Amino acid sequence: MQHLSDTKANATYISKTTQNEITSCCDAVILDYIVQQVKLANCYPTEFDETTDAAHVSQLSLIVCYCCNGVRREDFVGFLDLHSSNYQLKTADTIVEPKVKGDTIASSVLRMLDSLDLCVNKCVGIGTDGCSILTSQRCGEVTELLRKAVNAIHCPCFNHALNLSLSNCSDAKAIRNCSGVTAEVV
Repeated sequence: MQHLSDTKANATYISKTTQNEITSCCDAVILDYIVQQVKLANCYPTEFDETTDAAHVSQLSLIVCYCCNGVRREDFVGFLDLHSSNYQLKTADTIVEPKVKGDTIASSVLRMLDSLDLCVNKCVGIGTDGCSILTSQRCGEVTELLRKAVNAIHCPCFNHALNLSLSNCSDAKAIRNCSGVTAEVV
């Protein structure tokens, strides 16, 4: 607070532009630290998920996991707008949104890992939910990624599967009651 009262009006550093620049600098420093820790760990699994946000835009979130000083870490490294990052211009005025398919997600993940300078050959695991766009044997994202990340294995998220199973079973009164009691106890 003292800084604001003692400084000149043009040197307060409280404008939205300055605050955004400071936030961007902090983001870059934190992301660089995470990437350096992943590189020191020498191998990493990655977890990601695609979802549509309130504006009907497909967002991909990416997490990398690694061990640092004997402690397992999971760090969020970014969001990616799948549509804008994969747009193809047909004419100067027309933009065609790609269908979000497994190969689109796989190439987006590979681009994100490349932009972080993380070697895909050091990726030893791929964690996803169990939806068909991600896990289809023919054209799923995991299949596409496993072609590039030859040392990786796929592990579906078991919490996601449990949640889906419970929600599908919730028509049974006993399941609803059990879920309610469990929520109250926790």
